[in-house]
Amino acid sequence: MSVDASSIVAVDERAARMGLCALVPLGAPGLVAEVAHRGAVDTWSRLLSDRDSRWGRAAATIDLRQVAAAGAEAGARFIIPSDAEWPAQLNDLDGVVVGGQTGAPFGLWVVGARLDELPAGVAIVGARAATTAGLHVAEGLAAGIAAAGLSVISGMAFGIDAAAHRGALELGGPTIAVLPSGLDRPYPSAHHDLAHSITARGALITEMPPGTTPTRYTFQARNRIIAALARGTVIGEAAARSGALNTTTWTTAIGRPLMAVPGDATHPLSSAPNALIRDRTAQLVTTAHDITQALPAAVRRNDRAMQLRADVEAARADVDAATETLTRAWQRVADTRRRLDHHLNQH
Repeated sequence: MSVDASSIVAVDERAARMGLCALVPLGAPGLVAEVAHRGAVDTWSRLLSDRDSRWGRAAATIDLRQVAAAGAEAGARFIIPSDAEWPAQLNDLDGVVVGGQTGAPFGLWVVGARLDELPAGVAIVGARAATTAGLHVAEGLAAGIAAAGLSVISGMAFGIDAAAHRGALELGGPTIAVLPSGLDRPYPSAHHDLAHSITARGALITEMPPGTTPTRYTFQARNRIIAALARGTVIGEAAARSGALNTTTWTTAIGRPLMAVPGDATHPLSSAPNALIRDRTAQLVTTAHDITQALPAAVRRNDRAMQLRADVEAARADVDAATETLTRAWQRVADTRRRLDHHLNQH
């Protein structure tokens, strides 16, 4: 059972994993293998007694009580693999190496809804400097995914990430942001209001302890969590060397469906998705229905219910559009009557 960070007073399994999450680089194969072999508590104890190693010296600088207190102050809870809330799909990262990183996180800091109470999710990733059209597409796909009863997962970055979260939120759907920073300083800081909205409808999660600022390694570490947490990943606009490709690499490495939204062949931000489609690494998608159909059957077992929810949302949109048209028509009638009354009064 998960507990609030403030309740940790001894180096038990939870505290040891909390300490291990504070060691960088995250997902280091040697350390992951050590924990798999000896367990978290034994590994942490051995690190503290080995001041000659790099890991040992780093562990000696970590005050677990201080880390726990900072987590509590941020309103966060720290969950570990033995908790019911833990997303079992993260275990698919074990034994897979991408860019020198491997393995599921030792634990996760969470603010917001319980992860085991949120529906299965789809990740949407892409460029920070996306075009207006690219943002519109990402937001629309996210809204469709939310309407289908699924969570939308992304990294809360500028551009496609933020558009995906907003698309889900506009439909009142759940969304999860996986951060490259501590929960006490959600990155980017300009998305403070977005982070608050996400917490209200879903969750903010991170592997990094409070106080952590983003680095290239923390971005890459969080990408593997996005890929594993999601049942499939969609890449929108992205350049040929986009950081979003790290997420797509993790997605294919762990055997999850990868989807891409095609774009203008002449635009640089279409390079990544178009290449993935061309190489048959990703499936071409243009609608939320395309996305849900590409997901594993186990995720689509409630496909009828998902479709009914989508139909309801579409019907509501039709009603809203019809209401707006009717309102404009009545306004024209009223305007015509006023002009007619004015004309008759003059004569």
